[in-house]
Amino acid sequence: MSNARYPTKYKVRHSCSHVQEHDLREIDGPKRQRRADWYKKGPCDDCYRAGERRPSDVTGDTATGAEATRDARSKVVEIVATPGPGTPAPGADEWFQRRSLPPLKGTPRQVESAVRIRTQLLAGAWAILSAAGWEENEFLIGVETYARQVLTAKWWIEHSSIAAHDLSDALQRAALVEKGEA
Repeated sequence: MSNARYPTKYKVRHSCSHVQEHDLREIDGPKRQRRADWYKKGPCDDCYRAGERRPSDVTGDTATGAEATRDARSKVVEIVATPGPGTPAPGADEWFQRRSLPPLKGTPRQVESAVRIRTQLLAGAWAILSAAGWEENEFLIGVETYARQVLTAKWWIEHSSIAAHDLSDALQRAALVEKGEA
């Protein structure tokens, strides 16, 4: 799986309420978000070096400290990802989520991955093709119409790294295959 779809830099709000940017390019792409989530549970580097302790260490009461830690963690939820290469432009996902595409067919795990991939591919393609001068109706006719016909989750997973300019032709061929015309 290509790491190009995963951001490399994450701005994390730590338990101490400070925001720190972490460069996670050395970590395998799918694991970066989990690492960023893990970072938010502890203090930032400066507070850690200054000796900040977790609430349970300060109070000495395990039950109260555990509750305080849980409360602090529940309030620290902000993780802002800086887009890496291959990530759709800001706003593209919101635009695309309004499209309400049909559900995909496959195992639950395939469908979960394929829906994410389909959204990323189509939103990314829209961002690239609109920047290249495509109008929204051209995208609707040339890409989205065929995307609505390709309902096999496996196809989306296998074509997760397709270029935006090749997406229309690939979707058209896949739509014909799914209809049984090719």
